Amino acid sequence: MRALRAADGRRIRLTTVGRWGGGAGTAAVVLGAAGGLRPLFGVGAAALLACAAAWADGRFGRRPGVARASLPAASFVRGEQPRLRCAPAGRAGAATPAIRGTLDDALPDGARTLPLAGRGWTAACPALPRGVWRLGPAVAEYHDPLGLAVTRTRPSPPGAPFTVRPRTPAVLPWVTEAAAAHALGAARLDTDEAFEIHGLRPYAPGDDPRLLDWRGTLRTGAFHVRERRGGGSAPAAVLLDTAAPDGEAFETAVDCAAAVALSVLRLGLPVTLAGLGGAPRLATPGAEAAAGVLDLLARVTPRQDTSTTALARLAAAVQNGALAVLATTRDPALWRPALSALSAHRATVICLHAVPPGPAPSGPRRYAGFRVLRITSVEDLADMPLGR
Repeated sequence: MRALRAADGRRIRLTTVGRWGGGAGTAAVVLGAAGGLRPLFGVGAAALLACAAAWADGRFGRRPGVARASLPAASFVRGEQPRLRCAPAGRAGAATPAIRGTLDDALPDGARTLPLAGRGWTAACPALPRGVWRLGPAVAEYHDPLGLAVTRTRPSPPGAPFTVRPRTPAVLPWVTEAAAAHALGAARLDTDEAFEIHGLRPYAPGDDPRLLDWRGTLRTGAFHVRERRGGGSAPAAVLLDTAAPDGEAFETAVDCAAAVALSVLRLGLPVTLAGLGGAPRLATPGAEAAAGVLDLLARVTPRQDTSTTALARLAAAVQNGALAVLATTRDPALWRPALSALSAHRATVICLHAVPPGPAPSGPRRYAGFRVLRITSVEDLADMPLGR
């Protein structure tokens, strides 16, 4: 039996039980009337009346739909399970609806869909994956007490998009330690070991006299100062290797990248994010800095390219004395040439190797010029000392 649509957008259909009951009732009425079997005729008529009553209850009963569905916030943390709240489109009756809805991937190439289900005017969300999602239309369904018919109301309008951000621990002590070591080295402005000279410019009032370049001054007859690379750039860089399968290990790598970046921002220092696609992004401390980094990392998706060339080139651009952290799911040995080269510039280099839960893979924890921290969950990151 096809679903019937009412004037207010309701769709009423018989369930499998209702269709079998209606068919059996019709057959019983026909056979009972033809053979003069009054009991059979009565049973068939009762079944048909029950189906008709279920349809009439769905058609004429008070069955409000969902006027608006909403979540309690505009952003959540990966793994969080918020509850969907629905506002009825009218005065609710005695019947309790079953709520059905979806969460749809709002990223340009996203194709994921998560089902929502609940009873009453709320629905439980599954554990939210990282990304940008949009709340799809929500529908209220009413089942009659005998299970013969289902009334499906008009869907609600789609909701606004929301962000599911990476999960991060509160603080990473080893990031504080590394940043303090860099600050100590950066204070040595009178040595060319701390910074790399990359040009000269005319002297301006307020310039540090220790930066005067006497050779250029004597050659040109005017005061010139040395411009040093690193004086106005970020002292920390976080590189994320996105060449990975879409799985829990990759999500852990993204969580680790977010945790390190936020720890640097909490120290009042800028941080460079690289490997997210396009040019590196500089995040400077501020009221919205942490939210901006989390929203940026929420949109990261894994890629299938297995080359290390592009990210290695970005790693080579990290300035002298900087903290460089690479979060990856691949074997740290693949990054040995790029990361070892950073040690020549006096950088503190850490490779965060995100692995699935289980026995730790074999391999050294320290290579020439950088350390390897193997991570199964971002919560482990806060407890790991720098020298481990």
